[in-house]
Amino acid sequence: MTIRGSVIGLFALALVVCATRASGAASSAGDPAWQAYMDAAALADAEGRLEDAESSLLEALREAENPGGARMHLAFSVEALAELYHRAGRRGEAETFYLRSVELWEELLGPEQPRIGIPIHNLAVLNLEDCRVDEALPLIARVVELWERTLGTDHPDRVTAIRSEANGLRSCGRDEEATALENLLKLPAEPATATAPN
Repeated sequence: MTIRGSVIGLFALALVVCATRASGAASSAGDPAWQAYMDAAALADAEGRLEDAESSLLEALREAENPGGARMHLAFSVEALAELYHRAGRRGEAETFYLRSVELWEELLGPEQPRIGIPIHNLAVLNLEDCRVDEALPLIARVVELWERTLGTDHPDRVTAIRSEANGLRSCGRDEEATALENLLKLPAEPATATAPN
């Protein structure tokens, strides 16, 4: 695992914890045990204790899977485990949890919500890291099109995803596909103006 991967993973888990808090006070208030496990996972991850983070995330998952557990909590728990397994190099488990995460988010939000693009992008990156390009390409196309429709062509998440996916393609020796993907970032040139900007 690279330092970049550790930073990205830590940032991703922090985003999941923040998003769980933003998903609604009533939702979090309804299951303080689940939130406590998620918070403990974030702290353990920040301190580099991945086994403890995994243990806390598995407890959060169990809590969310209990009868009456919030489906949103389940989606957050599954996605956080996918991220953790990805960073830990446990690729099979990461893939399983990413796929489940996509299913849960689609069930909760519908297939046209930008939020669904996050685990789809992460699954594409996982496939590219293994040079499973044929599996990654449909995922890349899906997330690029989804974010273009829902966020716009110049949204930072879309731009970042395209760059990381292009880098993954290039590292697999697929320069032509990488260049085609990067060409999606080229915006029309702005017309020249006679006056200088202030």
